Amino acid sequence: MYKYSEEFIERDIFLEKKLGISNLQIYAYRHKNVLKVTGKIESDGLKKDISFALVGYDKNNDIILTEKNSGYGNFIVTSRIKPNSFFNEYPFGFSYGSKVVNKVKKIKVYPVEEN
Repeated sequence: MYKYSEEFIERDIFLEKKLGISNLQIYAYRHKNVLKVTGKIESDGLKKDISFALVGYDKNNDIILTEKNSGYGNFIVTSRIKPNSFFNEYPFGFSYGSKVVNKVKKIKVYPVEEN
């Protein structure tokens, strides 16, 4: 398993702060043709319902993959993270399997406001 460096991961700090996120800890790994991204949200409280988006770029800075964070829940699976069920260091993750994973040179992980 290969662990990517922090420089591999891009974030949108302005958007994070706007939604009440003080910091994200994000880790990215590749095993064969699978990209796994895990992290946790540091915050005193979210301002809105959110999910996370993952975008992967190749060496030409072209988008070659997009994914939404994995779902939560026992009976109704959703990727939405709600302020009333949020706790500090709340986990999130992505798993993306495809041959394009080997061409990914950079990823961006950012929160998406849910309506």
